[in-house]
Amino acid sequence: MNGLLIKFIRGTLCGLFAISWISVPLQAAKSVSHYGVTVHFADDHLIGKFANGEPWIIGPVIVTGIDKPSVPLTTQTTGGAMLNPTPGGKQGFCPRYTQPSDHPYDPSLDISLQYPFTVKVGDSLVVARAIGQEAQQSGGAYDAFVDVIVGFIFLAEPPVAGSFRPGLYGSDHAVRFNKTDIDYSILKNLKPVLTTPTQAWMEASYRLPALPWWEWTKQWTGSFIRPLENSGTGNGEGYRSQYGREAANKWSITALWLNTENTNEAKEKVMIQTIQAGLDIGSYFKIGGSLAASGGHQVGHKFPLLIAAVALKDPELLAFASDAGRFIEDQTTFLVQQSDVGRIVEGGQAAMYLPEDVGIADWGINHNWNPSKDDRRWADGVPYRFVQWPAMTGQLLSAELMGLREVWAHPPIFAYNERFIARQGGLGNDFVGQMWKKYNANASSPSSLRVLKIKR
Repeated sequence: MNGLLIKFIRGTLCGLFAISWISVPLQAAKSVSHYGVTVHFADDHLIGKFANGEPWIIGPVIVTGIDKPSVPLTTQTTGGAMLNPTPGGKQGFCPRYTQPSDHPYDPSLDISLQYPFTVKVGDSLVVARAIGQEAQQSGGAYDAFVDVIVGFIFLAEPPVAGSFRPGLYGSDHAVRFNKTDIDYSILKNLKPVLTTPTQAWMEASYRLPALPWWEWTKQWTGSFIRPLENSGTGNGEGYRSQYGREAANKWSITALWLNTENTNEAKEKVMIQTIQAGLDIGSYFKIGGSLAASGGHQVGHKFPLLIAAVALKDPELLAFASDAGRFIEDQTTFLVQQSDVGRIVEGGQAAMYLPEDVGIADWGINHNWNPSKDDRRWADGVPYRFVQWPAMTGQLLSAELMGLREVWAHPPIFAYNERFIARQGGLGNDFVGQMWKKYNANASSPSSLRVLKIKR
């Protein structure tokens, strides 16, 4: 270890001065472990951590093996690994996933079947730890096959301390952002309500995402290989879920908590995790990934990308965050137009829009790509209306309090959110509900709601 570190120092133009700027602590080792996955190398390599605790490794390296035991340990296959993965098609992560889909397992893509293999400088190695068959039903609304996705980035030199991990998709893994870039002034410091979570509650390992924030396909079937741990949705008592509704609710709580009264130091860990998730979603879009409106899946992704964009003041991220066509929560909300009146929909005549509906903010399960499933009825034939909402409410309230409504760039979602709450007679008495009652200027006056038209 000492010899390697001395060699590194001698090779640095600024000598010891540079050491104060690299991530600490440093170590040289023949393996690196994160979230139960261990990657073994042929030789010692310098290892450190990004701002959120994920590892970086100085490359190139020869990988001699990967330990990725399933949870719990079983005789089932234990997951796979890919180099510089491109989302949207076949995958090398999940051998047990056999559902007919647009992303079947392809063993030729699973680099963990090809030891030893070389990982070059600038590569990402992404490893999936599987869920054993016995534990498959323990997670959430839909079967899950992956417990955690772990990403390893290989660099030519240590990054500046506090650097954010670059995205894991594709071949561009340049380190671009640092926690010192964060503009905390975008956040409010609102007086807390009775049910405001504590910092310890927010930072619990089963609530903060394991990271990376991971998507593979625009289709709802991506939920089958979305990792449970990475979503960070659970109650600490055995319940975990990778379902969009739980993710949306998690980000609603996170968004509001970040805007309650506290020091930047107290907010830092949650802020870093949120921004890193936003960077990962931006990376998914940049490589060509997309999301398609479908019930409660993949909803709630916009806020972490939005906060990353404005906190880091990055134009590319801001362009993604302001593109309503990319997010399911925007794709499903719309204002009823005159052209919608009498339009044939699958629900039949009772589901068709009437002249008095024009101007109302409504919700449709596949509105942006299959408007024939739109339905004017509030509940009959529209069960997923109550899945996406009120899970989105905390994110929308936070965006409005932060002055980001125009940056969000989709007015119908705010109008629909308020219509939903008015129609339902308010929210509960949990954290989001109490924050809405205290800080939404129109919460107590349904007649003055900021919608073009309210229909009860």
